[in-house]
Amino acid sequence: MNRSSIIEVTKLIIFQTEFLKQLAQNPIQGEQAAEMFQSDRSDHEMSVTLENGIEVDIVFGDITKETVDAVVNSTNFKDLNTGVCKAILALAGPEVEAELRSASVEKGEVFVTQPGRFPCLGLLHVCGRGDAAVIKQLMSSIVQYCEAYEWETVALPAVCAGGGGLPAAAVAAAMLSGLNEVTSIPLFSLVQVRLVLDKIDVFSAFKERATRMVSNAPIRASPPPLSPAPPPPLSPAPPPPLSPAPPPPLSPAPPPPLSPASPPPLSPAPPPPLSPAPALPPVAFMDAAAPSPSSPIEKSVFKITGMSKDSIAEAKTKMKDLYQTQYSSKTFKKDQLNVLMPRDLSTLKKEMESSGLQVQYSEGDWVVTGQTVKVNQLMDLVQSFMYATLTREKRSREEEEIYRKVTWCFQRLNGKWEKLPKEANYQLEKRITETGKYLDEQGIEWVVNLQKMEATDKLSTENVALKRLKHLPDFNFPLYWDNMAPDEILKVVPLLPSSEEYEEVKLDFEATCSKAILKIERVQNIHLRRSYEAQLKHIMDKNKQTEGANEKLLYHGTTQENATSIMNTGFNRRFSGQNATSFGKGTYFALNANYSAHPTYSKPDDNGTQLMFSSRVLTGLYTLGNKDMIVPPPRNVKNPHERFDSAVDNLDRPNMFVVFHDNQAYPDYLLTFK
Repeated sequence: MNRSSIIEVTKLIIFQTEFLKQLAQNPIQGEQAAEMFQSDRSDHEMSVTLENGIEVDIVFGDITKETVDAVVNSTNFKDLNTGVCKAILALAGPEVEAELRSASVEKGEVFVTQPGRFPCLGLLHVCGRGDAAVIKQLMSSIVQYCEAYEWETVALPAVCAGGGGLPAAAVAAAMLSGLNEVTSIPLFSLVQVRLVLDKIDVFSAFKERATRMVSNAPIRASPPPLSPAPPPPLSPAPPPPLSPAPPPPLSPAPPPPLSPASPPPLSPAPPPPLSPAPALPPVAFMDAAAPSPSSPIEKSVFKITGMSKDSIAEAKTKMKDLYQTQYSSKTFKKDQLNVLMPRDLSTLKKEMESSGLQVQYSEGDWVVTGQTVKVNQLMDLVQSFMYATLTREKRSREEEEIYRKVTWCFQRLNGKWEKLPKEANYQLEKRITETGKYLDEQGIEWVVNLQKMEATDKLSTENVALKRLKHLPDFNFPLYWDNMAPDEILKVVPLLPSSEEYEEVKLDFEATCSKAILKIERVQNIHLRRSYEAQLKHIMDKNKQTEGANEKLLYHGTTQENATSIMNTGFNRRFSGQNATSFGKGTYFALNANYSAHPTYSKPDDNGTQLMFSSRVLTGLYTLGNKDMIVPPPRNVKNPHERFDSAVDNLDRPNMFVVFHDNQAYPDYLLTFK
């Protein structure tokens, strides 16, 4: 439960035995009792404790400046632009005002809304209808709501003392009597009611009424036995009632239906929070981890009772001196706090709340005050979080550094290679454990065996291959490549017919060509692949608002002699014209394998076998080609340097692509077929 304030009331009696002895012999009543058992904090604030234990503060001030859990708004639900209602809604915002305008509220009902921008947990809107009896009943309903929502503090204006037309004295009598007579509701949460009055005459009326209530209640005390003889009776007769007739008992059932719903009846045990119940509108709760202008001040109210003003003054001085010796303040700078994790900040705020520390926020700094031992404990906690953060940052940098140099990956059942996350990659590279459990990017747990270079799915127990790729400073190996020796530039890797990679390339070929695949070889040329990826990035950047690089897998028929040259030095547009130049003087690639398998482009050898490349081609933005095209034309005549990336045979359904830059295509696989 979030708290906007914590109120602790402590009653101190100086020389208790002597005081009670004299009090038993001389019962005090009237003005003397009022003076002793009320606290005049200032000319504009006083505090009284009612018979049911509720602490009531009577304050001359502005209710919109209160820092409490709940605020009561006095309104007729029609004219929302007058008095305290106008001030509250101005702070709460238009959403709360709109909800209030659409409300249908009967006499004596309470309407609950979210606080909007008002710095509290909930707003209770009431209408006293200019009737003191209704106002008195509303006090019971308000207490019920506070208990049901576990609100500890609530602020109320003078209901109907302004536009409601009732005299201030009548309103004071109704509200204070209503609060005083709430005796059938067990109070587990509510500890403080603040009556915030914005007119001095209304404040005076409430203060006078509260003083009379305390004065009319006789104060009796039963001291511990001072001698074997029993103490004399404390008063000759029972105390007079608080009013001419006892108030009717509060019904254990909830009050008449409240809008939008009344709180459930309160049982002797503390009720659960009402937020899950659909009947009541949800109330917005503040995020404990979110910064706020300042934390509410935790107040402890000490009521000191003594035989003289001097003894009380001396006690106050000693308490103040003792407090100062146990009190300290510490500023945590913004730079310190910014390095902490969000969960660390949330933990710190919860620790401050549970330790009774006060925090003020100042331009990102935290100024924490409270008991020295608690402040020191918080400092230790901050230091531990900072150390943990620095450790995490160091580990993160190491993981990133390893990730750039080495990639551990595993092969899924579909044949695709997948990287392990950075943390698992780091652990495997550092050999932190020979056999360990690691999570992949999808959250699946794998048990890795480095000796066998395999990983096992913990749930399905399926085994997959594990691979370590060591990258070059300026080149990262594609995941599907095999490792290469440090001085190796070209590596031609025959694929196993049983592998998923072989099957995928074969199926793509057979989709448009009926000839039989004899062999598939993967071409790993570091220089060519590095240049191709640089060109890919260039076209991606150039076309980021349109098609991007538009990479396609296309076919290119060749011969054994040309295939060897292409695998070593790449495609060369200078050889264009050997077969055709109908759509430009560049390198040609076909969408369908059967086109490139034609003997014109893939000339059979003496055994009738043919060759073609399955290639990666960056087609980008293309235009219709022609036989005289040497480079693609500009996209816009006003910008002649921004050209198309390739040419095609048909703009609507292209089957042939022509590129005019050698690094715009990479020979991925060499296919031998017949």
